[in-house]
Amino acid sequence: MTARLTAHGVTVRPVPSGRAILEDASIEVHAGEIHALVGPNGAGKSTLFGVLAGDLEPESGRVELDGAALAGIRPRDLARRRAVLLQQNTVSFSFTAEQVVRMGRAPWARTPQEDDDDRAVAEAMAATEVLPLARRSVSSLSGGERARVGLARVLAQGWTCCCSTSRPRPWTSSTTRTSCASPGRRRMPARPSRSSCTT
Repeated sequence: MTARLTAHGVTVRPVPSGRAILEDASIEVHAGEIHALVGPNGAGKSTLFGVLAGDLEPESGRVELDGAALAGIRPRDLARRRAVLLQQNTVSFSFTAEQVVRMGRAPWARTPQEDDDDRAVAEAMAATEVLPLARRSVSSLSGGERARVGLARVLAQGWTCCCSTSRPRPWTSSTTRTSCASPGRRRMPARPSRSSCTT
């Protein structure tokens, strides 16, 4: 099976000639797989996530998504092909939970998939059991509730109508715990085939 996401020989050095945070790191992720990165603080786990998500450019090595160099994919196109869930998500304004989840649909604006926004948001919120929180301000939610709203956002971003299989389905890079991710895997009937880089 062809890997969806690959990184080969990746080195990240924040200061030229300084100590490398990552050195010659490689990973291959196939559709449907779950990978856990385990290591002590400072081992470079978050740095590797940043490289795989396209947020950090390595000093050397190559990163590819579906065979294309990650650095050459336009941000909007990249957002349609992968979603990223950070360990901590800060919302500065009093957005409701539903508004935050709906933000995940932004990459599909002015495309035919925009017609699926309401269904994608509703199914993502149902899958993560946050529909009762829809009208609550995110700032009023507990940490666990905010984590589930964040997960719903990335599920909505990568949501694919079950009748549409022609385009590549996104993978999700996540730094959350397995317990947070499991509702999406268990309940999302039309979820993307996600290749998660961690649990």
